[in-house]
Amino acid sequence: MEKLSKKNNNKFIPNILYPKLFSLLKTKDLNEVEIDYICLYVLGLNGKEISELLGSSSHYNLSSAIRKKLGLTSTDTNLSIYIKTIMQEEEIPSS
Repeated sequence: MEKLSKKNNNKFIPNILYPKLFSLLKTKDLNEVEIDYICLYVLGLNGKEISELLGSSSHYNLSSAIRKKLGLTSTDTNLSIYIKTIMQEEEIPSS
């Protein structure tokens, strides 16, 4: 059980806060690495930070694969903006 919780720890909070985003990701045949990559955006990292963390070629390859699976073309909005837009749609308005 401890292994399982450590393995999925990076997805627990984003999944609770943004269920619409994660429901969408489940329908797009994304693998664990691609979902982990998206979680980095959800957790607040930007493309440059992710690139430094993963290495620039890994960042580009993952981003391209995810964009393709999500149906985004090179002329569409970038992945970060796409993810943030979905996240904003789920935010609870403050009273």
